[in-house]
Amino acid sequence: MGCEVTRFAWSRRGPVTRFDIVADRFLYTMVRRIVSTVLRAAEEGGGARAVRAALSARDRGSTAPAAPAHGLYLMRVRYPRLGWLPKEHLDVVG
Repeated sequence: MGCEVTRFAWSRRGPVTRFDIVADRFLYTMVRRIVSTVLRAAEEGGGARAVRAALSARDRGSTAPAAPAHGLYLMRVRYPRLGWLPKEHLDVVG
């Protein structure tokens, strides 16, 4: 079962690095694996080409191990008929 990522972007404000991702759904550890794969590509000099290759392989073995969960936050969720909902309005754990 795959999903379609429609946008992802990195930004930095002072000491905080932010990663925003939009998709139609998320798979288990997907965002953590994308983050760690991008960081590994940056450290090893592979750049965007290495990230594309790892993600298009559709094989967890080709990505970096999942990044630790600390420091990652769910900011909001958008449902097609309801629009954007801040996490405070969702019944989520954590």
